Amino acid sequence: MIIEDAAYAFLEPNLRPSLFSLAPERTIYVGGFSKSIATGLRLGYVVAPAPHIDRLLEAIRATTWNVPAIISGLVTGWVEDGTLAKSEEARKQDGAER
Repeated sequence: MIIEDAAYAFLEPNLRPSLFSLAPERTIYVGGFSKSIATGLRLGYVVAPAPHIDRLLEAIRATTWNVPAIISGLVTGWVEDGTLAKSEEARKQDGAER
């Protein structure tokens, strides 16, 4: 299995294909929003092959607390309305300037 951490992928100027896109049957793709939007957003996501989802859900439920529904709703809205993409682009530009 491959575990791909994409927390900072949005900063890459010449983004290569993800390992998940190249080998989806054996890659677990992990990302979050604390790097691309705000450090206080302790919300992430996992994309995994179907045979591994049940075990991942068990592990997540056993080791994490619930995210408040309002936070999940805000982030979902920001993904859908383009706020996330704008934030990532601004941080990418800022990083390139630094």
